[in-house]
Amino acid sequence: MPLLLLALTVTASAVAAAGSLPVTMEKIMSNPEWLGIPPENPYWADDGRAVYFERKRPGEEINDLYRL
Repeated sequence: MPLLLLALTVTASAVAAAGSLPVTMEKIMSNPEWLGIPPENPYWADDGRAVYFERKRPGEEINDLYRL
């Protein structure tokens, strides 16, 4: 019985996926924030012991300064 339930679930998932819209590169790249927000303006500290960079907050225009 559990095997039959698993087979039906897999079949239903495959049928549902086949009926969905095709994935295009334009659709994937339409919102680049899904890749994560890249660091901006990286630079070394004056003593060379740290790296600073800015990163935009998700959904906002504010940049935060980070130190590594």
